[in-house]
Amino acid sequence: MRRFRLLFPILITLPTPTMGQVADTSSATARGESRIGVTSVGTRRFLAEGTGPTRSAGMTMSGVEFMVRSSDGAGLAGRYESGTINGQASNPVAGKVETVDGRFLLGTRTFALVVGYMTRSSSIDQVVRRLGLARAGLEMGRAFEGAGLVLNVGAYYLRTIKPVKSDSLEADALEAESSLIYAPPRWPAYVQVGYRREVVNLKKEKDVLRREELGKFVLGIGFQTGLSAR
Repeated sequence: MRRFRLLFPILITLPTPTMGQVADTSSATARGESRIGVTSVGTRRFLAEGTGPTRSAGMTMSGVEFMVRSSDGAGLAGRYESGTINGQASNPVAGKVETVDGRFLLGTRTFALVVGYMTRSSSIDQVVRRLGLARAGLEMGRAFEGAGLVLNVGAYYLRTIKPVKSDSLEADALEAESSLIYAPPRWPAYVQVGYRREVVNLKKEKDVLRREELGKFVLGIGFQTGLSAR
């Protein structure tokens, strides 16, 4: 069985601003912000069942996401994504993957605790199953308002609260993400690029039935307030 590894995004520390460099205004007077947009997510899915071989396939997922944050940093965020890998029903890596995700942000733009809940639907033994996972993690960010840029990274742990009653199915997961958002001057719009990595283990009575890993390259565009007031 292949061992999956989660590659966490790395936040590179930028040098202290000097003349001619872009100033980091993360600690400047805070203001609220909000955004809503659509995403196109290039996804590679790796999957292994029991001690069987690892299979992989690619797909493009489409999604919608939003975020609302107050001037003190607390906020609410949500995301919906869906995509399908074509293939025979007997191929475990084929089928539809759909997620609905909600999060509360507790802290500031620079550092925030995250709690939330996600539902995840995918085909298991040719039957679409939906699992609910609680989320806990951290998010960190730096804003470079002189350039209209916001850099964010996050890391999370997810787990089903209790086994599914019908067959005692459980799941836990690790997720890491990074994103760079650009908002042009005086325009209520933004563009986003990012990368996410997810590792999901499906279990039954502590035995791992399936290990799944997804790598996601994210492109997004939408409307925003509070990022381009410069």
